[in-house]
Amino acid sequence: MKPRTKTCSRGHTFTKSSDCPVCPFCWSGYYKNTMGKDFPSDLSAPALRALLHAKITTVQKLAAFSEEEILALHGIGPSSIPKLSKALKEQGLTFKKTIKMEKYDTVDEYIASFSGQAREELERLRSLIKKLMPHAQEGISYGMPGYKLNKKPVVYFAGWKDHISLYPTPNGMEKFAEELAPYATGKGTAQFSLEEPLPIDLIVKIVEYRIEQVEK
Repeated sequence: MKPRTKTCSRGHTFTKSSDCPVCPFCWSGYYKNTMGKDFPSDLSAPALRALLHAKITTVQKLAAFSEEEILALHGIGPSSIPKLSKALKEQGLTFKKTIKMEKYDTVDEYIASFSGQAREELERLRSLIKKLMPHAQEGISYGMPGYKLNKKPVVYFAGWKDHISLYPTPNGMEKFAEELAPYATGKGTAQFSLEEPLPIDLIVKIVEYRIEQVEK
């Protein structure tokens, strides 16, 4: 989508390349009045809204959650985790530790922890990604399977109770915003319900686009 100039109800003029109606000037003021002073201010608007919706407004409240729980919030992508981790570290805090986060050293171990349809879909998604990127570096990053080319992240995925999440980073989401409209999405993440087959053709296009971007 091409950038468009918009004007909010308070008269602020701004440019957006998406349909998001939030005025960055109004949002900045609201953020400063709502979030704790030690909270990172360089998070994306969708990530901040997700935290506010979950009533996570201070780093102390953030420390009560695990990385996985934060990533499960609608609007949070993997790029938010290092910023949040830094804010926690500066206050002598860390994310809540979970067995799942500490348990898996390999993607095989991660997928083996699931059962039934979730496991089948994770295996299917992994096979698809490896077919598209046979030379990618596979590993666990941010507590979930991730794939890199030339040390640059291409895509991540994760399994949940009722859906599979794909994290193609923000530009992968923006490029296919129209085709992803039927699915739950956030900043840098798309959620595919286990009640429906994975949209393989769409996933292929997204991953191929990310490969193209990384190899530029």
